[in-house]
Amino acid sequence: MSSKTAEIYESIMNAFKEELKKGNNPFYSGVQISHHTKKPYQGFNSFHLALVAKQKGYTCHEWLTFKQVKQHDGAVNKGEKSTPVFFFMPSAILEYGNGEKKWVSKDTANKEVEKLEKEGYSVKRTDTFILKYYNVFNVEQTTLRDKFEYKRSKEAPMSIRMATDTHITIINKEEPFFQYDDTIDVIVGPFFSYSTFPYPSFYKSVIEATKHETRCDRLLDYKEEELVKNIGASMLAYATSIDFHLDSEIIEALLEAIDKHPYSLWKYSRLADEGYRWISEKAALLKAAA
Repeated sequence: MSSKTAEIYESIMNAFKEELKKGNNPFYSGVQISHHTKKPYQGFNSFHLALVAKQKGYTCHEWLTFKQVKQHDGAVNKGEKSTPVFFFMPSAILEYGNGEKKWVSKDTANKEVEKLEKEGYSVKRTDTFILKYYNVFNVEQTTLRDKFEYKRSKEAPMSIRMATDTHITIINKEEPFFQYDDTIDVIVGPFFSYSTFPYPSFYKSVIEATKHETRCDRLLDYKEEELVKNIGASMLAYATSIDFHLDSEIIEALLEAIDKHPYSLWKYSRLADEGYRWISEKAALLKAAA
């Protein structure tokens, strides 16, 4: 990635670290949406945009590029600053016979390799990805705000029933909390009670169950799965208006992971988002059938 991209990405990682060090849960947030396409941002980008919205006091969850604002006959308000949205672009490293190396896009690599091979030259190609970004503005930063009012509904976007009726087998026993048993693909836990129901452990178990090969087919070690299921459970809790806090051990593990590898939070956010969306799709089917 370019030095500018690396600098921006690092500043965002630092913002997440600051939130975690304060004991806050930056994953307890609503899914952010493209106002133009009405499609949700996924994983890390959604959490990042939600964190910016929280810090700036935006109540709207929808975002647009500068060009999209103009397409909707709007304008960005004077003095407003954009927020980056990241993506990985397929690219390749070409290594020539003279030792020269060049990092190019995938399409450029295809053309370059084909050309050199026709001319009888050899080139070593290594396919990879490069981190890129584009900038967006929250609707509240534009003149479109007057045409579009957004308030989070008092009614949870996903009902408790929708979050629990996921076709994952649940065995009720006299247990204090829920646990997922991956050897038999069942969730084991207490009988349902609105007043005493242990939602945090249930949501973590549901997210963990999405790792099964018939669902998201996720294979991680114990520590990584713990991070994924806590991030995903945070999303479920927000969607059903249930409080969810990260344990100090999870916060420490997340901070350690971010320091160890710059893309770790991206990885865990993406996997948690996949699990959450698997459950959300089941919820949407239930809502349509109701």
